[in-house]
Amino acid sequence: MSINNGSENTFVKEVAKYFMNFLETDFKKRRIPKRNTIQKTTDGMKVAVDLEKYPEFKKALIKQFLSSFDKQSLVIKKREYTTKIPATLLNLILKRIDDLKNTDLETAQDEITKLIYGYKAEYADSYDQYP
Repeated sequence: MSINNGSENTFVKEVAKYFMNFLETDFKKRRIPKRNTIQKTTDGMKVAVDLEKYPEFKKALIKQFLSSFDKQSLVIKKREYTTKIPATLLNLILKRIDDLKNTDLETAQDEITKLIYGYKAEYADSYDQYP
């Protein structure tokens, strides 16, 4: 197998970079890059968007990518890219609302009010840390 001089130099440079990285860091973990993207928060909440649910939005994004970002931004108007709630889910929500008793609503309202006043007292001096 014959290797030309150009690829030999590339290989040597890559090996040198590898060992230089080892000498500098001992391959210890570094902090997360600033450009790090996540799909779930530490609480398990999703932060990504399933584009399959929004086919028109997906087309617009792909068009933006393919055009090498000719525009600096993608403007999304209110209600431009929507999806319908499945009828079964909507019926379930409506049934659950109908099943709620007034006492349940009053209890929930009382608990929320207690939480708000508790937080208000607890964070009166440090409002920027309010949950």
